[in-house]
Amino acid sequence: MKSAKRYTSKVLEILPNGDAVIELPDKMCDELGWKIGDTLKITNEDGNIIIKKIDNDDRNKSSIDPL
Repeated sequence: MKSAKRYTSKVLEILPNGDAVIELPDKMCDELGWKIGDTLKITNEDGNIIIKKIDNDDRNKSSIDPL
């Protein structure tokens, strides 16, 4: 199994509904090829936050808001 890299992110704001606004590390975004406007899917798996980029083809099938 591939070992996952871990990054630390800064929480910028906690919204009234409990959602958090976070700042993704530039190094992580550069390594993954993520840029402003990309759509990301965020899940919680066994206590780990998993963030994956959704391809344009999948974006049309998704109700996830862009970054």
